[in-house]
Amino acid sequence: LFTGEPQKRGQPMLGDPAWNPLWETAVELDLPISFHIGSGNMEGGMTKEMMALYGNMATFTAGSVEVFLKNAIQMSDLLLSGVINRYPDLQFVSVESGIGWIPFVLEALDYQFQGNRVPVERPEFDRLPSEYFATNVHACYWFEQIAPRRLIDKVGVDRIMFETDFPHPTCLYG
Repeated sequence: LFTGEPQKRGQPMLGDPAWNPLWETAVELDLPISFHIGSGNMEGGMTKEMMALYGNMATFTAGSVEVFLKNAIQMSDLLLSGVINRYPDLQFVSVESGIGWIPFVLEALDYQFQGNRVPVERPEFDRLPSEYFATNVHACYWFEQIAPRRLIDKVGVDRIMFETDFPHPTCLYG
């Protein structure tokens, strides 16, 4: 389990070579690197002011969605960091983030990647971000109804894992 935003905790960014020993060890041991929602900077959303104005549970609800989407940002950073180029066997998991955001984020990344001609500046990128995702990233879902029914082919059936999220308040239990 690793933070998707080490730079917000005073550490080097994901793409920094300082992390190479971690990536090399994970490859050597055949261990995936997991980014769990909420593993980045949590200073945003759930403020005392918002709780006073919206209520605790409405604030918690909004904050939950915010942390889901932060994993989308962290995955974007990962896909453009160069880590997967350097370690093509390294696997990553976006844990507890859902899957509905993935097709949009990958489409947006590919569109910007091509439009901004990223490989001109970074020739080591020989594939689109969506193609790196398709070989190196998994994502988990539990409560979503629409995404599993309509987006599996867009995310990749072999890239999706089911979780129950037990014992969190949103878990699937009897």
